[in-house]
Amino acid sequence: RIDGCMPVHLDQRLLTVARLVRQGAYLADIGTDHGYLPVYLVQTGRISRAIAADINENPLKQAVSAISAHGLDRQIKTVLSDGLKQVDDHVEDIVIAGMGGELIGSIISAVEWLKNPDKRLILQPMTQDVYLREYLAKHGFRVEDEDVAEDNRHLYVVFSVVFAGKQQCLSPEERYAGKSIYKMNTLSKKYLQKKIGRLEKISAGLIKSGDTCKASEFRELSEKLKRYL
Repeated sequence: RIDGCMPVHLDQRLLTVARLVRQGAYLADIGTDHGYLPVYLVQTGRISRAIAADINENPLKQAVSAISAHGLDRQIKTVLSDGLKQVDDHVEDIVIAGMGGELIGSIISAVEWLKNPDKRLILQPMTQDVYLREYLAKHGFRVEDEDVAEDNRHLYVVFSVVFAGKQQCLSPEERYAGKSIYKMNTLSKKYLQKKIGRLEKISAGLIKSGDTCKASEFRELSEKLKRYL
């Protein structure tokens, strides 16, 4: 049982997501799981109302329990929804966290009303961050900011995204490592170093397999990224 008097605890990944939610925004949390994120945001006064959505009934039941235990039934509505399909289109900030980048892209593709510059998407891909950056740029969304979170030795990147209405141009460095290349904080550097290490590993593997031409492409990108450290 959750103690209704105690504030809910978020890990560093979700705390980073929470920091990108705008003050006073009407929030939709897609794939809400236990519903802890909207509960935390209401408890801390960041928002006053939210929708907690999930495609599966069991996580949604857990969210209902958590919301009720904290006495927030009036502020947080739960809905069984495939992505945003059953979500109120008046929501202002939309969190899609803890999924692969390709799935996040498909959720965005299914809803036309997200193509509105007044909406903000807060996206946290567990995998395929490069794919997600490419998808967003191609479909007219601009990544305004990226934050990096570290939890249990894992690094997570979180995007703050708005609809710009036209395709965005990304350099190879931006496509692969995002806004981290422009930041000098410890976690962004750590994320960048991880990306560089991955490129060098791929390059070494390609050299072993005899594909020196492709290997040089990865090595070149690695060297470009090193200049930002």
